[in-house]
Amino acid sequence: MTLYRYGAIAWVWRLFIAAALLGGGTLAVAGTRLGSVTLLCMGGIIVAPALFFGSVLVVSLDREGASVIRIGTLLFWKRTIAINQLGAPRVRRLAQSNYGYIYAPRVWIPVRGALPIYVDLLGTIADRGAFAALLGVPGSAIPR
Repeated sequence: MTLYRYGAIAWVWRLFIAAALLGGGTLAVAGTRLGSVTLLCMGGIIVAPALFFGSVLVVSLDREGASVIRIGTLLFWKRTIAINQLGAPRVRRLAQSNYGYIYAPRVWIPVRGALPIYVDLLGTIADRGAFAALLGVPGSAIPR
């Protein structure tokens, strides 16, 4: 049963990640060929966050049985996580920008023994009650 879908904005983030991987990879290859540690480090600084956030941002969340969830990530990887591996969620409702605070509800959930998961709560949530209970998120934190 699919409980969550991120939506079309995922493709925008995927384009940013692809650009970062292409640009950072190019710098890393150039640094390797030229023997430049600086270029190699610059490439790594660009590639590492793209790989990390592409691996943790949830674009789909499906419940498989009573004790397992399956998530899709920005990098098209499917992760299967036992529910008992999920840690305590941290919900944030506001994000700070150059113009002040903006409404951006999201939840960060640590996963024991694996990368955490990050869910943008403005995505499509099919069953708010089941979603909240499954991830341990307070129902009041989920926007309508």
